[in-house]
Amino acid sequence: MMKVAIIHYHLQRGGVTTVIENAVEALEGIGVDCAVIGGLPYIGTRLKKHACVEGLQYCQKSRINGSTLGGELKSVAKRLLGSAPDIWHIHNHSLGKNIVFPELIKTLAQAGERLYLQMHDFAEDGRPQNYQLLREGLIAAGVHSPYPIRGNIHYAVINSRDAGYLKAAGMPDDVLSIIPNAIVGKELPEDLRDPLPGTRKRLLLYPTRGIRRKNMGELLLLSMLMDDGNTVLASTLPPDNPLWHPIYEHWESLVKELKIPVLFGVGTRPDTRFEDWIGRSECLLTTSIQEGFGLAYLEPWLFGKPLAGRNLPDITEDFSGIDLSNLYTQIPIPRKLLSKNFAEKVEYALTRYYESFKLRLPQGAVNAFMSTKAPPESIDFGALDEAEQERIIRAIYRDPELKTTLPCIKTDIPPAIIARNRTVTTETYNLEQYAKRLLRDYRHLLSSSADKLGAPIAPIKLLSCFLNPQTFRFLKS
Repeated sequence: MMKVAIIHYHLQRGGVTTVIENAVEALEGIGVDCAVIGGLPYIGTRLKKHACVEGLQYCQKSRINGSTLGGELKSVAKRLLGSAPDIWHIHNHSLGKNIVFPELIKTLAQAGERLYLQMHDFAEDGRPQNYQLLREGLIAAGVHSPYPIRGNIHYAVINSRDAGYLKAAGMPDDVLSIIPNAIVGKELPEDLRDPLPGTRKRLLLYPTRGIRRKNMGELLLLSMLMDDGNTVLASTLPPDNPLWHPIYEHWESLVKELKIPVLFGVGTRPDTRFEDWIGRSECLLTTSIQEGFGLAYLEPWLFGKPLAGRNLPDITEDFSGIDLSNLYTQIPIPRKLLSKNFAEKVEYALTRYYESFKLRLPQGAVNAFMSTKAPPESIDFGALDEAEQERIIRAIYRDPELKTTLPCIKTDIPPAIIARNRTVTTETYNLEQYAKRLLRDYRHLLSSSADKLGAPIAPIKLLSCFLNPQTFRFLKS
């Protein structure tokens, strides 16, 4: 029986922990023995074999060296599995959350352990503080790259965009795979209640946590563009991070001031359930300007709900067979509506962004940002910062005629498309398919020559792929 030790910084609810829970369920279903080790205790119920090793949790200062941490992990994994694991499946090793991880990877790799390194997020992708911590960890470990090329290391990413960036930076095809997340089928309970009693208004729901990259200002704009007097838009959760609360609360205050039919934080109401809001909604929404796997584009169909809003083609290009033709890729805003110093604001933000990665702003970067795919003399609403977005919203409030030049979202999706999208989603992203993909990679890794070495990926090459003025967004910075 193949034995796999799965490693992550923590085992708290949501995010990567859900991915791990699904992976374990999928792998155990085909006879793979799994143990999960995290830096914080597991508080769920789906994992049978799990343990906490504190040295894995987020850490900016070294409290333990990589060799010692590796020894502790080996001991715990052997106790949980009964013998040493065949594969070490490590999540987000290069995210820059723990300064010891570069040395840990080096220690395990040089000891001949088989490492399966799965990356959901990148320090190079708009996380300058993480990137600097990662660099410190590399220096301390005496290595030049978080992406060594060895026969006993295999890499996995969750979308084609990230795979393309890694290949452009020099990663060979045979050590890299795309592993889309598994999606567990969802059913709405039969005892659904109406969270908006006494009203017959249409409800469009954005099931998200209101952080910056979720582009909450666009939710207000969509509501104003619809303006049929019979539609309410709602989002489910406030941000966890206190740093984002002032921005979120400012949008809430603007909704009240301008009497825009948008509700915030409905998922926190004690008298309703999340499933009630899903069930009551006519359509689900997304306005996000950055996603990893792109669950928001697949999950609605499992509920039997259509999806409307913003498309992110670099993410959704992976979803072959899913009809997302009703989504928009931009909302072009005439530049004449922007503040007069907008170009200077762009230059300042770009300069600071590049400097945060200790790089100089390349020549022509501002023009590259301004010349996005939007029509001439316009710019995508999602490319603006919150102040400019509010400026546009207020301009439309004062002059409703401006709305006639902007597109309205399409929510009327034929039932046949909803049914087909549901079928494709369930057949492509189920646990069985996920297990097959992982097992294929595991077997490839076990059969590879551990002595095979290649040139490691130069970190600056990968950073250059993510650090592109044309794809810069204020809401990511």
